[in-house]
Formats: sequence, C-alpha cells, structure tokens
Amino acid sequence: MKTRLPFFKRAVPIALVLALVLALSACESGKNQVTEFKIRNDRVGTEVSFNLPGSEEDWEVVDHQFGTTSEDISYYPKGDDLDGTNSWSVQAQLSAEDSFYKEIVIDGEEPVDDSQSVVESDSGMRWLKTTGDGNYNCYVTCLDKYLNGYHTVEFIILPNGQLEDGQEPDKELFDKIEKTILNSLKYDSAYEGKPDYSDGAYTGTHQVKWPFEIPFESSAIKVEEFVDDNGLVVRFKYESPENPSVVYRIELIRDFMHNPEESDGKSYINEHFVNNEDPYKEEGFEVMKIADYEAAMRFNQENIKDEVVIEIPEDKVKQHLVLDMFTFIDSDTDADKGDEKNKQKIIDMAAAIAKSAEFIGSPESGADENK
Repeated sequence: MKTRLPFFKRAVPIALVLALVLALSACESGKNQVTEFKIRNDRVGTEVSFNLPGSEEDWEVVDHQFGTTSEDISYYPKGDDLDGTNSWSVQAQLSAEDSFYKEIVIDGEEPVDDSQSVVESDSGMRWLKTTGDGNYNCYVTCLDKYLNGYHTVEFIILPNGQLEDGQEPDKELFDKIEKTILNSLKYDSAYEGKPDYSDGAYTGTHQVKWPFEIPFESSAIKVEEFVDDNGLVVRFKYESPENPSVVYRIELIRDFMHNPEESDGKSYINEHFVNNEDPYKEEGFEVMKIADYEAAMRFNQENIKDEVVIEIPEDKVKQHLVLDMFTFIDSDTDADKGDEKNKQKIIDMAAAIAKSAEFIGSPESGADENK
C-alpha cells in the first residue's frame, strides 16, 4: 500500500524553494537598488536630482555651505571596513558660470587637454570628463541658460581613502557609480517654491542686494548681475554726462562675513591690511575710510588690477560684511586711468555702493535627501 505524506510535509520542500527564490530575488534587488538625491540652489534658481547606488542609509550627506554662488555637497559611503580599495566618495557642485565648458558640452568642440575627454549619458547629454592623479575623476556639464552663462553641475568621484603603494580601487564599483549618476541626472529651473529675485541685483552669496540704479551725482550708477567662471557677480557702471569719454566700472568679485571675535577683536581691514605680516597682501594697498567704513584700496599698480575692499559692520548678525571689488576706468586716453580725479570718482562710487547695499541674509538651499 502506498503511503501518502501529510500535506504539510509534502509542502516543506516547495516552501524552501520559494523562500530561496525570494531570497535570491531580494538579494539581486538589493544589488541593483538606487536612491535619488536632490540639490537645490535658490541663489541661481535651479535644482538637480540624481541617483546613487544603494539605499539612503548607505550614504552620509555633508552640505559644506562655503558661502559662495555654488551649492557644494559631499556623499560619503557608510559601513564597516571601508577604505579607498572598496568604496568611493562623491562630491557635487551646482552653480552658474560662463566658462569654456559650453564650447565642449554645448557647441560640440573636442577638448585639447590629454587629461580630458567627452562622455555621453544614455540621454545624449555630453559631459567633460577630467582625470588626474590619485584616481581623480571629474565630470561637468552645462544645463540650461542663465543670465550670460549656464547653470552647471559638477561631480567628482574619488576613492574613499588614501591608497597605499600597490593598492587599487574597485573599478567595477566606480563604473557603476559613474553610470548611475550620469544616466539619472535631471534638472529643473522652474521648481515649486523657487524664490523670485527680480527685485534687485544680488551678490553670489545672496546675502546682499542693490537696486538696479543707484543715484549718483547728476545721473545714476547702473547695476546688473552676470556670471563669470567663478559664479555670480554684480557689476556697477557709471557714465558721467559731463565726461562721456570715460566710463567707470566696479565689479564685486566676492562678499563674505568677518567675525572680529574670531580674530582677536580685529576688523578684516586691520587684520589683513594694517597689521598683517604677509607683505603680499599689503602690497600697493592704501588704508582709508570710504563712507565712514574701514577700507583698503589699490590703484594704478602696474600689472595688478585696481581693487577696493570695504568692511561694513552688520548689526543683524553682529558681524562685518566685507565687499571685495575690482575697479576699472575705461578710456581711450591712458592718462585718465591714473588720474587722481578719476581715482576719487571711483572712491565716491564705492561709497555710494556701500551705502546702498541691503543686507538680507542667505537663502536656505543645499542637499535634499531622497525627496
């Protein structure tokens, strides 16, 4: 007589098979898992998203907040016994620039540097790839137009730690990270909640703004934003009705906050232009008062750009706002560029600029994890 096994005994092998299949599927799914990360830069009004292999818990996100035009975020792998041989870190920068990248990634020109090449994502987006010592890999591309330049995004992929002689990084994992990032990138310059900065000309940090016209003498200083290869810049221009052959220009190249409490009570001007032991920083600068503010100016120095630095105490944050500006005198007559009257005109312009600066603080941008 044939003995029949109870149903649950016969079902055990089937259950084991199903469990094994499910476990293998989950394992395979885990290997292919990716997580979306976002970076928003309200200062230049754009947002990007991209994927990294693994889960959100696999990455530590560090927002550097350097206080410049760009948003700079680093992604470090998390786990035990990770080093440069088995893991990679990723650095990302979202900004706006007017640079040679456009000629390659937009216009289609080929790079001339042997360390550079062009790679394309699955969507056809061109990236300029630069390789360097220490398995340095940098990728940059232009997104959409912004002012006179483009929104730009840059990724740097590096071994997660120093490699000793003879050690090699995990190239298979590198290829996976590279493809995952480049093929998943999306950008949006009309995102929900995008702030409106059309009411004035803002610095790269967006801590300060000016009206588009500053009353000056019998006319007005024209103010505009533009981008160079370092990010967002504010340009001031004055054409005197009495002397139209000479044009006065000032370009704000950077603005930042100085905390005297962190410098033994010294102002920025005092620390860097009065008592500074570094002779290079003092070279050619004249310390003065501009609009009753501490300032330093370098004028008509051979082969060195004219420059003026003004320090403005800021009651809102109990720190000092520092404005660092290049100055220009445009004229067909060389004598005009070194004329003391034109130097004074530049000083008066800088005073008007300092007096009309409106400190507003910096917008909250940066990393937006898995959202």
